[in-house]
Amino acid sequence: SALMLQVCNPSFESSSHSVLPTPHPHIETSDGGQKLYVRLFQRKLSWIKTSKLKYAEIGDDLSPYIKELTGAGFLESESDLQDLAEVLDLLSAPELKTLAQTFHLANPNASKQQLLEDFRKLAKQRSIFGSKESGVGSVILKRAKDLAGKSVRLCRGPRDIFSRVLLLFTLTDPMEEEEAGSGGQRALSTLLLVNLGRTAFPTYTVKIKHLIFQDRDDFLRYATAMHTSSDISVAMANRDWEEAHRLYRAAKDAWWKLEAHPSLRYELGEGEDRAFASHLWDNFEKRGS
Repeated sequence: SALMLQVCNPSFESSSHSVLPTPHPHIETSDGGQKLYVRLFQRKLSWIKTSKLKYAEIGDDLSPYIKELTGAGFLESESDLQDLAEVLDLLSAPELKTLAQTFHLANPNASKQQLLEDFRKLAKQRSIFGSKESGVGSVILKRAKDLAGKSVRLCRGPRDIFSRVLLLFTLTDPMEEEEAGSGGQRALSTLLLVNLGRTAFPTYTVKIKHLIFQDRDDFLRYATAMHTSSDISVAMANRDWEEAHRLYRAAKDAWWKLEAHPSLRYELGEGEDRAFASHLWDNFEKRGS
């Protein structure tokens, strides 16, 4: 990884503003904790009921590892879950029906999508007491969390760091695989096979002639563009045209602001310049047309 950072930009190795900072440099996790983190990392980034986590190869009781990762800052627990839409999405259809009956919705047997919409409308109603804490939305949130039980989600900060590490090794690979629910699985599997000695790559000398990224911000812009491209693909696959168009408009505005940025261009040869990351933003333009 040090060589890859050097190819991208030698300043990454010594800079105090490293593109790959360590969130908890002095925290060590057990083998079981590391295995569980990798398993969760390979899944889509969303809240997961702990009752749904079953990995016999790690252990029959995962609660010690969950507690370990939560304390180390790698996992969020249900106490961090405060978004009503995320809580409702976590509920199963029967649980959502039970919640609908509790709040006397007009049709508790409606589809899950319809019930979600009905709860969102109900949550916007103000309490007769007028305080935010006692509002209908807060009551729905509490009842929904009680039904969902214990849940976890990977903390975005550390996950982003690991994603960037993998991205450095797979710069040209599409990211749809990650957001589809098997994040980084191919790259992680390759690294594992190399460490086990089952996969070997030829030895060669790397001659650095051109920098891929000019600085930390340059790489972060590229990572953002890759994730945005993936989000647009997912939205289009789900036929969520409104969300896809919103992402496209945001990407287009970002490109307008960065189009003339000097770090988007670097010299490849005599009189030949090329924008390395700009093709991603150009793809957004094509998708939105």
